[in-house]
Amino acid sequence: MTAVSRAFVPVATLTSLLALACATQPPLVAAPSVPPPAISGTRPRLDPAPEPPPASVATVEPMPKRTAVGCEELDALPNGLDSGRVQRILSVFVRTAATPQDRDCVTRTVARFFPLMARERPPPVDAADLPNWWRTLGDARHYADDDPNVFVVLPEPAPSLDQPSQRRLAALLCSENDRGCGAEARTFLADAEAQMAELANVARLERLVDDPLPPAEDAIAVCAGEAREATPEYAFTAWRSCVTASVLQTVRTPGGSFKLPAQGILTIRRSGYWEACSEVSGFELASGLALTEVKCNVSDEGDNVSRWRLSRSAPSGVQRVALFIALMDKMRSGPAFSETVPIPADLPREMPKRVARPLRGPLYVSDATTIRYTLDGVLDSPLSGRVYEYREVAPEQRLLVRLFRTSQTIGTTSCADPADQPVLSELLASMFPGASALSSLEEQVAQSVSCLARAPEGS
Repeated sequence: MTAVSRAFVPVATLTSLLALACATQPPLVAAPSVPPPAISGTRPRLDPAPEPPPASVATVEPMPKRTAVGCEELDALPNGLDSGRVQRILSVFVRTAATPQDRDCVTRTVARFFPLMARERPPPVDAADLPNWWRTLGDARHYADDDPNVFVVLPEPAPSLDQPSQRRLAALLCSENDRGCGAEARTFLADAEAQMAELANVARLERLVDDPLPPAEDAIAVCAGEAREATPEYAFTAWRSCVTASVLQTVRTPGGSFKLPAQGILTIRRSGYWEACSEVSGFELASGLALTEVKCNVSDEGDNVSRWRLSRSAPSGVQRVALFIALMDKMRSGPAFSETVPIPADLPREMPKRVARPLRGPLYVSDATTIRYTLDGVLDSPLSGRVYEYREVAPEQRLLVRLFRTSQTIGTTSCADPADQPVLSELLASMFPGASALSSLEEQVAQSVSCLARAPEGS
């Protein structure tokens, strides 16, 4: 072919030459001694010999993946080591820590590399609690900076269960040897945390009308201005609370592996001052069978009309509600992530001897629609409480109201077979404790929801 200067070759000519070359070139045949390449269209190549690292890099060895670390290795870590690397080494050590010496070793390491952690969230006294303590800290690098002129908003950790809580929730705790236990509960609790974080931010937006909270980037100026209006004794506390509240909030469920309760009865009572009808429902956790009585006032003389309804649903639905109720008192709300805010130089840092806690949420009045609940047969003692249908502020209580509504509407209307009679008796005893005429209630239920009572005549 005649060589042509590339500077004057038109695009059409280049295309024609390329097509001609591809059409006339014979196919390539790989030599027998060379194995076929793993990827089509590529040729095998030899990796070049690794070059020696520079002297500045050769002195820093990569941390190997370890399954055990000794206390001597922690004490030998040089000061100024990267906090991320120390965090990875500590995460290995705390898994096998079992003696008071191990706990002292963790305390020394935390004091050297994480001074903020040593002051705000020190290691527990019992070495057996070290794994749970470490798991609920979040990213340990948030604790590496302890500048006295900087306030660090720490993310809310997952609450840990103390020994009394572990004994109380023993029926819901998974065994350490059963790795398959708790998968469904973990999925539900993760979804519950996401919903509560959403509800927490909704409540925060609702409060913006009367009590505006500044975003994190404006918290320095706005919160400092509010703090200067307080007395010097409470100025720093007011500023710190304002900055912490400016970070998006979340609600954390307790750390650990839980299983859904398989036995027990959940009773829900719904009533309101301005509502003509009240409801009481009983749910059996094992079968998902639900019995509901709707009682309505139909006249000014106080005449009542009752209707019974029987429904069936998947047991896991009401079992999730029961698990949520059992863990509610261990849930904690707080910042969703870390934020670093400089402390104003002119802000007094006096600490009050006693901090007055503001009231959370509005005061409730007697006409609010109230939902009272009782959970029996799950833990050693019954759990009971109440929530208000449309006036709750706490995210966990708002989510509980949502779960109650779902439980009362997802069931499929059904009728009772003779085999369901023992379950109905247990539900009635839980729905109407101490009733003297329980047998008459059983007759009313049998006449209302029995499959034989609903059978057409002549069948």
